[in-house]
Amino acid sequence: MTTENFSPRWTNWQKIIFRVFFLFLLFFTIDYLYVVFEFALAVNFKNGFGLYEYLSILHKPFSWLDTHLYHIGYNPKKNSDLGPDYIFGVVLYISILIFCLLAAAIWSWLDRKRPSYNKLHYWFRVYLRYAVAIIMLFYGMDKLIPVQMPYPDANTLLGKFGDQNHFTVLWNFIGASPGYEIFTGVCEITGSLLLLFRRSSVFGYLLMCTILTNVVALNIFYNVSVKIFSSLLLICILFLLAPFFQRLVQLFFYEQKVSLAEKHYHFQSRTTRRLLNLSGALLIALLILGNISGNFKRYRKSVEGRGQIYEVTSFVTKDTLQANITDTLNWKRFVLMGGRSDTTNYAIIYYNNINNEFENGDWYYYSKDTTKKTFTIRDISGPIIHHYSFTYNPEAKDSLSFTGKFKGYDVKINMKPVMDSMYLNKEKIKWVQDY
Repeated sequence: MTTENFSPRWTNWQKIIFRVFFLFLLFFTIDYLYVVFEFALAVNFKNGFGLYEYLSILHKPFSWLDTHLYHIGYNPKKNSDLGPDYIFGVVLYISILIFCLLAAAIWSWLDRKRPSYNKLHYWFRVYLRYAVAIIMLFYGMDKLIPVQMPYPDANTLLGKFGDQNHFTVLWNFIGASPGYEIFTGVCEITGSLLLLFRRSSVFGYLLMCTILTNVVALNIFYNVSVKIFSSLLLICILFLLAPFFQRLVQLFFYEQKVSLAEKHYHFQSRTTRRLLNLSGALLIALLILGNISGNFKRYRKSVEGRGQIYEVTSFVTKDTLQANITDTLNWKRFVLMGGRSDTTNYAIIYYNNINNEFENGDWYYYSKDTTKKTFTIRDISGPIIHHYSFTYNPEAKDSLSFTGKFKGYDVKINMKPVMDSMYLNKEKIKWVQDY
């Protein structure tokens, strides 16, 4: 390998800070990359996410630490082994940070005569650059094929805005406009690709810093449960950007000519360089192809799961057409939420009830028999299980009619589907408003 004009000596504080960041960010990225590889390669989780499924041996010591030191409220019998925005993850990352500080102190004493860490710093930054690129490429692909924030399902569209928490508001408003989600995915993929190449890496850092700052702000203020993860990704980018900070200040604020070329080590063997480049390209391609395949399956599943909304056009009991009166019998809307089995297929009945006592609707499991032309719904919960069976015409596409008994009444219900599961305002983008 050859070097180019690296600083021959670091200050003691520079060495200490580097050791802490090296140990902590190494653990964080290995943990996160594990999650990415499991998702991208369609490997099923066993008990948790990432490395957490292998950390059950830490339950007892973490419980002791939390009881005597952290006081966060960790209970291994209650809390799942999930990432840093959950109680176990918070305890884990606090413990890892303490471990890194102690390990850095020991490392500093044992290696106190070393003048600098130029080589380790360079190669760690190369690793970190690729790690962040792979992680953000994974998120970008989840937005390019809009599965991260799926289109709101039928029940969500009929629900009240005020019933949603900050997280669901964010997810639904982004999911309702897939074009914006795709645009953000393109930005994240672009930033990731820029990070893969040394000559474009600085621009990639700046772009990714902008993207992640926005992501962190959204996660914090909309209470998304990856606040700490996204903040640590931003810290990774700031760590990578730190060597260029002074030059960027001179460029942007003092309009001085600067060189952003990064001093680097490289392998002298051309064959070694080619093998490393080929291995990296194959790894990235494998992750992209695996992610695309999985995302298309997830997208099709999310489309099927959006459900269908039916507006009731007439509700007849005992040959009498019912008016829109306040009751718990007369249907107003009927929603079907598809699933893989009878116990995951849901039907929701909304009534003409002006007092809003049943504004969230009654939920039922449903099953249908196209041979016998019967449609059956049954209660999801309650001490008494009720079954209601109706006959229907499975060949009708633009309408749905039920005939049968419901809550002791002979009923005939006519319904029409509301356009493509979008009951609320389905509008096109207008460049110029017509008012």
